[in-house]
Amino acid sequence: MLGDQPLSLRVSRTDDGTCRIEWDGRRALIRVEDDLAHRARLAHAHHGGPYPLRSPMPGTVIKLLVAEGDTVVIEQPLLIVEAMKMQNEIAAPLAGTIRSIKVAAGQTVEGDQILLEIDP
Repeated sequence: MLGDQPLSLRVSRTDDGTCRIEWDGRRALIRVEDDLAHRARLAHAHHGGPYPLRSPMPGTVIKLLVAEGDTVVIEQPLLIVEAMKMQNEIAAPLAGTIRSIKVAAGQTVEGDQILLEIDP
């Protein structure tokens, strides 16, 4: 509520991760970026070529959700890594095409190991 008036608020999300907020005839666009996505774009800007997606933790690859040649969008789930009995979805930090997959389901991975490469 705003004073005695109820606040009319609508939030929607676009494909690129931007949030659109509309209230009382006003509109704002907000982009919230996690550190991984930001670091991915910075790393690519500095070295070019495919972006190597690394495992954020040691664990076991439970499932691959993409194949080589697939086109992916930012924040799309790519694979699931289990660590300490918790399944963690690893998402795309940038949009592009899967160039190569370096792991298989059931494989144990180390922290910082390259899981796959994305061509932006």
